[in-house]
Amino acid sequence: MRSLRFLTFLTASFILFVAVGSSQPPAATQAPMPESDKPLAGAIIGSDAGHGGQSYSRSYTAGTRGVDSRMYESDLNLLCETELAKLLEEGGAKVIRTRTVDQRVSPEGSSNKQELHARLEIFEDANVHFFISVHHNAAPGAPTATGHTAIFKKDVKDDRIYKALAEDINNALLGVVPGPKRELIKGDYHLTRETDIPGTIVESGFMTNPEYDKLTQDPDYPRKEAEAIYKGALKYWKDNKAELIKLREELIAKRAANPVDPNTLAAIQLNPKYKGEVAAIVAAMDPDKKPDPAKIDAYIQNYKKAYVKSEADKFTVAGSFVNGKVVLNGEVANRQQHNDIINGLIAMGLNRISNNIKFPEAQKDKPAPTPEWKATPAP
Repeated sequence: MRSLRFLTFLTASFILFVAVGSSQPPAATQAPMPESDKPLAGAIIGSDAGHGGQSYSRSYTAGTRGVDSRMYESDLNLLCETELAKLLEEGGAKVIRTRTVDQRVSPEGSSNKQELHARLEIFEDANVHFFISVHHNAAPGAPTATGHTAIFKKDVKDDRIYKALAEDINNALLGVVPGPKRELIKGDYHLTRETDIPGTIVESGFMTNPEYDKLTQDPDYPRKEAEAIYKGALKYWKDNKAELIKLREELIAKRAANPVDPNTLAAIQLNPKYKGEVAAIVAAMDPDKKPDPAKIDAYIQNYKKAYVKSEADKFTVAGSFVNGKVVLNGEVANRQQHNDIINGLIAMGLNRISNNIKFPEAQKDKPAPTPEWKATPAP
């Protein structure tokens, strides 16, 4: 009997021990770090995937391509910027992105200046502390060109707060992007010239270099590049936080004293007039409000009925859906009709486009000059 009682006691003690021990949560399920303890808490950061719409746009997009892969720079920029945005958010920052898919930031038909300025409008509207524009380099005729650099604001009396961002990121890229750390570029470029918000254009590697082009095709590469850029951005925020907060407040007051009519903005996401116009185009093309790329030809014919009023206007555009892409062929007499179709499709989320629409030669854009940093020779 005593043995039975002793056994019962041991059993109960064991059950109690297991119950108490198992009440402790495993390390992997512990509560996440509070937002206030994250290293970028309080920071509002602009994140820009340079270019956009290279594959379909007839307006300014610029950008290079992989020498062997033929990958568009706008696509590589977006892959790396997407990873960067994730890291910045995980670090506690509020991230303001200019685009999340392959598309222009301003409407089809807008100019070089408008496409670039739309990015600054987005950053200024969100009152970011600083911004990073992710790009990749090119050196036509110099296939061995390699390395990385960053661009910062030129015309300012005290450039320390502007140069520091480019310097911190360029330093962090060393060892991640092949080749040497090139000198920083104090350049007269729209993104750094036309705003007083600290920002940098990061040029990570030469897509015209076959070895680097091959590296970019590794699925793990965009994350590695983004981690380096994040490291530089984090150092910049830690070292300059107080000054960036003060400068942001000054710029907010300055913009408040000089308001801008939103209907004049180039940024698609900020202009209410443009949104209304493109909404009407979308309603005409897709009255069911259920975008389906397989119905592309019906959308084109719906647009023709609603917007091509004269039989004299040449309009032979037809659409098909091939290998996951919307394919557009034919001609228009008026380039605006071409722009309407593209803007409508982008608003519908149908941005995988092979655009073969022809319009009068006189209505074509003049080629934009290649930026100086896109033709940097090998060191």
